Amino acid sequence: MTFDQLTKVFIPWGFLVNQNEYSKFESYFMEMLKRNRVMLIRDKNELVAILTYFLTDNWKEYLWKGLWEVKDDNPEGSQIFIDKMVCKNWNIPMRHLLQEAIETNFNVLEGHYYHAPLGPHVRIKRRKPLNVQSRNLVGCGV
Repeated sequence: MTFDQLTKVFIPWGFLVNQNEYSKFESYFMEMLKRNRVMLIRDKNELVAILTYFLTDNWKEYLWKGLWEVKDDNPEGSQIFIDKMVCKNWNIPMRHLLQEAIETNFNVLEGHYYHAPLGPHVRIKRRKPLNVQSRNLVGCGV
């Protein structure tokens, strides 16, 4: 998926970027695409979420990074930190799709994300054993 294709999805979902931030937003997504750190989550062949993530052994080092900062990560990390997520709507089925996407596509023990802007920290603990990966979801970087 290209940056232009991503932005065409964001607009109908109501995700708009401040004009002052657009160049940083574009640079961020271009770099994350280049690093294969963008994942698409589908439900019944419909795209329902796009997220960017970092693989790490210490999710806390990504917590207070700059809004559009791209830090180096560890491809062999035991944790996934979801940096940005844009979805059609956030609800319990979407939360379950996110859990399934992490367990299916990554060999990590847990995932972490925060509800923006000042929401709670959410920790996703693996329910399936490691190395059980069916790769049912379509996405970049998985």
